[in-house]
Amino acid sequence: MTRPPVCKNICIAFLTMFLLGPGVHAQTPLGPSYLQNELRSPAIGSFFSKQQLAKLEVFYAVLNYNPVWLRKENRLLLESLIRLIGCAEYDALNADDYAAKDITDYLCFSKVLPAAKDSVVLELRISMAAIDFFHDLKFGNHPPEFGYAGFAPADDDRFLITLVAQHVNERALHILPAKLYSQMPEVVTLTGKLGEMLDKTQRMAGWDPVINSNEPSNSNTPLVIKLYSLGIIDDQNAKLADTVWVQKIKAVQRMFNVQADGKMGKQTIQLLNVPVAMRIRELSRSINYYKWLSARAAIQRLIVVNIPSARLAVYDHDTTVLAMRVIVGKTSTPTPTLTSVVDKLVLYPFWTVPHSIATKELLPVFKRDPDYVQNGNYQVLSRAGKLVNPRSINWHNYNASNFPFTIRQSTGCDNALGLLKLDFENPYGVYLHDTPVKILFASSNRFLSHGCMRMEKPFEMGRLLLDGDNRAIDTLTEKGCLKNQAPIVVQAKIKMPVVVWYNTVTVNPAGFAVFHKDIYQKLPWLNNKQ
Repeated sequence: MTRPPVCKNICIAFLTMFLLGPGVHAQTPLGPSYLQNELRSPAIGSFFSKQQLAKLEVFYAVLNYNPVWLRKENRLLLESLIRLIGCAEYDALNADDYAAKDITDYLCFSKVLPAAKDSVVLELRISMAAIDFFHDLKFGNHPPEFGYAGFAPADDDRFLITLVAQHVNERALHILPAKLYSQMPEVVTLTGKLGEMLDKTQRMAGWDPVINSNEPSNSNTPLVIKLYSLGIIDDQNAKLADTVWVQKIKAVQRMFNVQADGKMGKQTIQLLNVPVAMRIRELSRSINYYKWLSARAAIQRLIVVNIPSARLAVYDHDTTVLAMRVIVGKTSTPTPTLTSVVDKLVLYPFWTVPHSIATKELLPVFKRDPDYVQNGNYQVLSRAGKLVNPRSINWHNYNASNFPFTIRQSTGCDNALGLLKLDFENPYGVYLHDTPVKILFASSNRFLSHGCMRMEKPFEMGRLLLDGDNRAIDTLTEKGCLKNQAPIVVQAKIKMPVVVWYNTVTVNPAGFAVFHKDIYQKLPWLNNKQ
């Protein structure tokens, strides 16, 4: 990735002083034995956590406990680190998270440290900042949030810390980022978009006017500045023809995933008037999510369902091997975020109707038309799990508080789960499944379910999980929907992790960044609610 020549948070006075002047030095020179003893002393625990000290032990063991940052011969190495941290926002990170201000202030305004212990603390703080920075460069600084975590693979900290120490030892810290950058297309595309927006907003000195006019023209200065800051136009002084303006409005509408009609309607103006700083924050959040994902996809093929885009992708390292639309939960019945592992496929699944749906939606219908139980291919089970003749039930005697039955829908062409269900452990009772209503996938509004996720390409997904053993899936496609067929459970040959996350910025098939609506209102800062 190409960084700008000058980034924020760099103390220019420090760089000049450090390159031309004597530099910072400790009152007492540090040696390996002194540093090792201090690193393991109880007193150092007041400055660093046990976890941090464990990481520092790994780091300095590679260096034979030789101090690094305050040695005069390493001044260019420290400058290299400060420059990298100073450009952190271009990597969707925050320089202040890596003690950038404290370190540069110390180096700018303190030529002599008062005591050896001060030198040790500063030395260790800089090392910890380097470890954290390169960790976040690779894995992201803000992992996705999940309501249920069914797997939590740890980042390989020891390997990464060793790698950082080796590059420090070789005075080659400047080449390390290129080795850590994810090659996942989403990370590459969104990081490029972030850099473009940061550059342009800096050139405009943060000027972010509010658009009040719905006229797409060169005279609508707030619109021109906004489209420039978002990267839709390359020159804020260019004079565009009317036909070009229509294309630019369509481009921004595609960026915000709304109907691209080229008109400045109310919705388009509202989307444009979200502050660019908020869009940059949203973009940075997404980049860090994809970094987290890239590190895990490098270990094992996995399924990702993204709620705001209502899409599913299967990743193998940095490559998408399967992509499809999905239908996810309504705002009133949202799909939960989670991680888990798909371990089995159910062919010809029963649909066991959740109690809330059975009592709120089906029971009123049963009261009006008792024959709907049979006509809708439903079965009634007692608390003991025995089938009950629906004609023997007076449905008017029951409501949500005293409903003693379980309702399930038998297999057939009208079964809500279609022909295939993917099971994975979670406390919400949700799963991935087929659907008989395929037409809904053509809609841009695919927030229609009670929380489960309906797949556009269930059989393709099944074939991946069965790793080329296509007999079970071929049976489904050959026989089609069979009425009253007993469910068939097939163990997945590849137990594939599944991630259901909430990521509002993605990359479309054409390779462009897309900002999706915060459909569940999970980002209050994006909606001017905080």
